[in-house]
Amino acid sequence: MKLACNDHPPLRFLLDQGRVELDFLKITSLDKLEEEVQAALVYRPALIHVGFGIADSVASYAELDWGWFNSLVQRSGSPHIAMHLEISTHNWQRGADLRVQSSAEARAMVAQLSALCRFLRDHLTCPLLLENMDYMGTELKPGYGVFRTSVEPALMWALVEEEGVGVLLDLAHLRITAHHLGVDARAFARSLPLHAVRELHVCGPTYIEGLGLRDDHQEMTEDDYALLEWVLPRTNAVVLTLEYPKARTVRQPFGAQVEALERQLNRLKTMTS
Repeated sequence: MKLACNDHPPLRFLLDQGRVELDFLKITSLDKLEEEVQAALVYRPALIHVGFGIADSVASYAELDWGWFNSLVQRSGSPHIAMHLEISTHNWQRGADLRVQSSAEARAMVAQLSALCRFLRDHLTCPLLLENMDYMGTELKPGYGVFRTSVEPALMWALVEEEGVGVLLDLAHLRITAHHLGVDARAFARSLPLHAVRELHVCGPTYIEGLGLRDDHQEMTEDDYALLEWVLPRTNAVVLTLEYPKARTVRQPFGAQVEALERQLNRLKTMTS
């Protein structure tokens, strides 16, 4: 299995010193994609995970130069492209409760996602993966929240079977969603099309009093490693990506970031070798 991590200065420091083994540097900016790919390729192939799924509809990407994009993906070495399996207040502004959607609302949301998946699948020259989102039943941050329809297993199954896409299973998102739905994380995972998983994301979610679990890309805990160990043999994942750090994490001293990154990547390498 290939190992990837977010491209950032502490990671490059470790690579320069030969202290970690890595196959991909993950990059995420569609606006600065060419610049980020070129910078990553100095070190490793680039694993591209851009914001498809965030915009309103197919029309949002109709003007993208797909020849340029696919050429850049090929040069990057990225084996696939992932998009968020997301209906949120960013891309659905017709008014709906985050926790409960009517049948008509759910059908319209699914139709919008299905159309976007087909459009991207037909324009990409590499496989398309769908990433499960972190549902909390409330806003994840001011002005942004994920609708319950996004995390229904039936939606992921339908898109995998009807649109021929794969899955990026984010285990922190899985834990957060299961926590806020009041179900066991492993039981929730079993309800998803695990056979279609081609990439796994890992990091440590944070528990905040009054909010519960949320996605802060912290250092992995023993619970996170245990869930990964359970999931690994149940999927067909070819890439494991450590999502570390995030905005709140980079407030730590540089040395602390380096040490946490080295601990995690070396342990993950052992688990996947």
